[in-house]
Amino acid sequence: AQHWRTWTGKSCSPLQYAHAIAMPRTVANEAHFRTHVRSRVAALRALIRPSASDSASNSQTVGMPFEHGRPTMPHRPQLVLIRHGETEWSKSGQHTGRTDIPLTEHGREEASSIAAAVAETSFTHAFASPLGRAWETASLVGLTPTADDSLLEWDYGDYEGITTDETRETIPDWSVWTHDIFNGESVDEVGRRADAAIDRYSVLSGPIAVVGHGHFLRIFAARWLHLPAQEGRRFVLNTSTLSLLGWERENRVINRWNDPCGW
Repeated sequence: AQHWRTWTGKSCSPLQYAHAIAMPRTVANEAHFRTHVRSRVAALRALIRPSASDSASNSQTVGMPFEHGRPTMPHRPQLVLIRHGETEWSKSGQHTGRTDIPLTEHGREEASSIAAAVAETSFTHAFASPLGRAWETASLVGLTPTADDSLLEWDYGDYEGITTDETRETIPDWSVWTHDIFNGESVDEVGRRADAAIDRYSVLSGPIAVVGHGHFLRIFAARWLHLPAQEGRRFVLNTSTLSLLGWERENRVINRWNDPCGW
């Protein structure tokens, strides 16, 4: 039999996914067919979202908020990470810690391009690094954030403004992830800042927007998963992207990562 598919939800949204319901088209009348689709949708919704009239055995789930068919729990907020747009130093690969480099014109265009996706979510809270590139990105995507110093980029100390390739001319195989950072922060010190932010956000309701920087948000994701801060090296994160941190039951998970919102 020929199958037809009805799609709901909107693409390019951190917290919404397209869901498909397939059924054989066995009636010729189009209006009758649409009625069948609506009844199937209602039946499936009733299965995953019990009503107040359900039996006592289901009473514990009545009124519980659901996300993609799963109950959401208090103090388990979803976090949408937003990396700032392009700067001259991010384009050249120079380590950009506390130097307040502004967005390029392309960086502003990048940030504006994800504004519609950000607008799809009703955030309960928004936080941003106070550095200009993150703050301007937050504004361009339509957020009015609270400044949070915990979200500042890694302090690279003596390596500020220098590329990895330049450093490797004198220190072979050097990496910010594996070598000492003279007069700056160690990777574990950045991890402790991420832990402090995660602890504060975890007692809030969600979803929460977090606007920050490449290396810091990679470490933030690693610590969200209870991985060592150094494992942030395994999470590539481009400018002006959305990433969604969430939960599967009691486990912290990554739902989406490094999404440019244009697939």
